[in-house]
Amino acid sequence: SGYGWYRVRLQANEAPAHSLALMIGMVGTTYAVYLNGVDVGGAGGMAGEIRRNGGVPQLLVLPPQAFHAGENLLDLRLRVAPNLRGGITPLLLGPRETVSAAFERLYFWRVTLPRSANVALIVAGLLVGLLWLRRPGQRIYGLFAALAVLWSLRNFHYSFTGQGIPSRLWEAFVLGSLGVVLMLLWLFVLRLAGRRMPRAEPLVTWICLAVPLGFFALGEQAMSRLRLPWYGVCVALGVAAIAVLVVHLRDANARRRPGLWAILGAMLVTLGFGLHDYAVSANLLPWGGAAWMAFGAPLVLAALVFTLAGDYFNAIEAAGRLNETLEQRVAERTRELDASYERMAQLERAAAVAQERERLMRDIHDGVGSQLITA
Repeated sequence: SGYGWYRVRLQANEAPAHSLALMIGMVGTTYAVYLNGVDVGGAGGMAGEIRRNGGVPQLLVLPPQAFHAGENLLDLRLRVAPNLRGGITPLLLGPRETVSAAFERLYFWRVTLPRSANVALIVAGLLVGLLWLRRPGQRIYGLFAALAVLWSLRNFHYSFTGQGIPSRLWEAFVLGSLGVVLMLLWLFVLRLAGRRMPRAEPLVTWICLAVPLGFFALGEQAMSRLRLPWYGVCVALGVAAIAVLVVHLRDANARRRPGLWAILGAMLVTLGFGLHDYAVSANLLPWGGAAWMAFGAPLVLAALVFTLAGDYFNAIEAAGRLNETLEQRVAERTRELDASYERMAQLERAAAVAQERERLMRDIHDGVGSQLITA
């Protein structure tokens, strides 16, 4: 925390004729750039509120008149809050067109693509949430809706500066919501596997819901100290969700469901992303963007959508087959009833004929008898 300086020495045979550009792949906080002592830009100020840049790459255009032949000094000053990580990734300096093209590519992968995926997943979560409201008994739909919306909203911190949001509130949300997300994922996998853990589920749920409030109450300094231990707890919760799915896949019927294998693969890849980001945060890997988890959320949620959609359409197909069977049974019963009505009509006609014959015989018998008696 505090202030820090980076200095780059540039040798130039002559002053450049055209504009140059400087790209910083990642600088997490407030910074200012000076070329030969001239302020050429930055983000935020060296006083007041500290700006977050997240994983958004930075592009600065350097005026050619600020350069001169011989040695040029490019100084970069950082101002870092106690609860943030300060540093920069390697710089890229060159012709404006070349550096701008590299910046656009990095901006697409780092900002545009994750933001688009997050918006799409929020919409998917809201649609599934509406489906859950129609069928509240299907709790797995409600879990997915909450997971998709919360995880996608959290992932915006990779490409959102958080300007206008109090630092304490923002940090508490970013740290605490990760545990809530993994808790929802764990519960979702349990429901998907048809399992329940009556004692563990309420305990884990209440702890994960209370952690964001606890972080906010403790403040930025405590959050900075507890960040890595809390990430370790989150990794353990993710491993627990994977373990539940692995045990479920031992069942022969479960192994025939491709959606479960897709979820397992996505969760394993996301676990790798999380371990990478943890290693970066713990300074076990070179300083840089601990932002691989931004791609884990769309991967896992897409696998969950694939599985839920498969189950939903299978249920629709099963209902269609049931309707066809019922229609066939109704048609057969209708034919049976028609045949029964036909037999009843035939019997009624036969009974009427027999009655008429019996009446005629009585009439004939009575007439002959009276004639015999008279004779």
